[in-house]
Order: sequence, then C-alpha cells, then structure tokens
Amino acid sequence: MLFLNDNMLNVVNTQQGPRHQHLHHVYLNNNILSVGDEVMAEIDHEKRFYTMKNHSGTHILHAAIREVLGTTAMQAGSFNNENGLRIDITFNRPITPAEIEKIQKVVDREIKAATPREVYNVSMNDAVNKYHALAFFTEKYDDIVRVVKFGDFSSELCGGTHVENTSDIEQLMITGVESKGSGVFRFSALTSVKTITNYLNDEFVKLRSEISDLISKYNETKSELASKDLEKVYDEIFAFTISVNNLALIKTKISEFKELYKTYSKQAKDKIGSKNIAKYLETEPTNNEIKLIVDLNMDEMKMLGDVFKNKYQDLVVILVNESAKMLVVTVSESIANEKSAIEIFNSIKDYNVRGGGNKTLAQGKII
Repeated sequence: MLFLNDNMLNVVNTQQGPRHQHLHHVYLNNNILSVGDEVMAEIDHEKRFYTMKNHSGTHILHAAIREVLGTTAMQAGSFNNENGLRIDITFNRPITPAEIEKIQKVVDREIKAATPREVYNVSMNDAVNKYHALAFFTEKYDDIVRVVKFGDFSSELCGGTHVENTSDIEQLMITGVESKGSGVFRFSALTSVKTITNYLNDEFVKLRSEISDLISKYNETKSELASKDLEKVYDEIFAFTISVNNLALIKTKISEFKELYKTYSKQAKDKIGSKNIAKYLETEPTNNEIKLIVDLNMDEMKMLGDVFKNKYQDLVVILVNESAKMLVVTVSESIANEKSAIEIFNSIKDYNVRGGGNKTLAQGKII
C-alpha cells in the first residue's frame, strides 16, 4: 500500500526497474499524484502473511511433485498470491489419482517436519553446484542470485517472500489437477488452516445443495413409494464433519445418492403413473380408435397409450389434457405405415397443435 497525504493508493503490481528500482503500479482512487510528491509505503501485512504461505507452499509442492513423479516433471510456470497458488508441470503422461494422493502425503510430511527456511545470495555456480538449486528457466540472471532452501527437500532460485519454517504454511490442500494440453498439467492448491476451512465449508454447502432438489422431489412422492437406501445415504451425507479427508468421501456419497435417485425416480414414476391411469383402463376402442380427455401428465399419457396398444390390436389412441394443453397420438406398429401418428397429430381439427414425432408416437402442445 502507498499513502499520499493519508489517502491510500492501492498497489496492483510491482516490477523491477532498469537499475533495480521498485516500480509500483497503483490505482489513484480519485487522488492526484504529481512529480515530487512524497508517498509512504506500507506492507499490507495480512496479504503478505498469506502470500508467504502460498509462495513457500509452491516450493514444497513442486519438490513433492518431483519426488513422486521423478525429475522428468519440470516446472513450466507458477503463480501465487494471498488467495492461493498454482504450478504448471510438464510431464509425458496423465497423472493418476494415486500419484496425486502420494504428492499430498509428501507435502503433509514436509510441513509437519517444520524445516527452517535458509536464504543464500551466491553466484550462479554455487547456487547450482553447492546448494543444488533448481534453475529451469532461460531468463538472464544477475551475477549474484538468491537461493531459497528448505533443508535437503527444496532448493530454488527465488526472489520472493517466504515463511521462516515449513510449519508456518500450516496446511496445504491440492484442490485440483487439470491438463492444460501439450503435456502440461496445472496443480492448484490452498494453504493455511483458515483458508482451507473456508474452502471446505463452501464446498460442503455447494455439494449438499446438489441433492437438495432431489430430496425435495423424493419427499413429494415418498408417501407412494419410500426408499430406505436413499434416505440412508442422504443421512450419511449430512452426518459428515467438514474435513480434507471427508471431501472425497462426500463426493462419492453424492454420486451414489444421484444413482439411487435415478433408479428410484423411475420406480416412483411407474407406480404413481400406474395408479393415475387406472381409471381410464376400462375404455374400449370404437372402430380401432380410443379418444379420451384425460387428467394426466405427458409421461402418464404415453404410458396409457402403451397399455392400450398392448391390450388391443391395430389401434389408434388420441389422448388430450385440455387443462395442461397437451396432446398425444400413439399408433400400433402394425398399422403405422397406413396411419402415421405424426400425420394424425398434424391433421387434428379440434385443436390447434404444435409438436413432433414419428409413425408410432407424436406429442405436443395445444396452442
């Protein structure tokens, strides 16, 4: 942050000038800045606090990736700020979930080890040969370079801010690994207990909300058909405590719930539909045709049409729900070439309809 006459100017970027000056890019916030004005620079301590954790977390994650995947995994860029970190890695094959889990365990191990940070300003030769610093990039380095080291685990050329000890990172959670194409994989992660807890809270709310509509629909129909399995998995989902380890479990349980609901929904629809169409089943055809005004939804109308076609041969069925403005025409396969359902649908004169279909089934709205 910069202050001009007690007015804060937001620093949005800092770059190094040609003579190693620190050049600040700022938002003036409606202030006027003139040549010769004196400004006071002050560190945004909270931003720095979390940026340090994420920057050191980037180094630890990078070293963990190379420990698990091998030295052919090469850093292709990274970014970190107070909100999180990401690191791009070039690698010659997809990274498996088991490998990601191993990388996470290595990171956890190194944070728990509480390794002190070491900083050395040395020649490039000493940086690489004495301190074994990684130097992947092709940019021109100064005669003296800065090495940031965490024991024998991580050593890199770096000019940024870092924690004093790996335990100061508190916690690091890999939140995603995605392919960016051309053999580049992006790891995204968060550090600090506070940031990760907030992330997990948000994720648990979002994940649980995915099934809120489904459970509402279930509650509407469970008097007709209940599912103990569905209710059991739902209760398990909401019994989970919020933690890093439980995030994968709740995702698995939500997938299980959705599959169970898909099966349940069809069973409930069939049972309720069968109950609703029962009052129409005694209708008999006249001249191989059944035409009825019904109080059914579209799926139930099609169900009723199928029941009639299975019961009678060479049949045309026309079903109309006038209040919901829906119309269905269904025709037995045996006469579909002579009496096409879509042709009958389009030729109905009692209603102005719009829809579509084929030889055996046509459906649409009354307009």
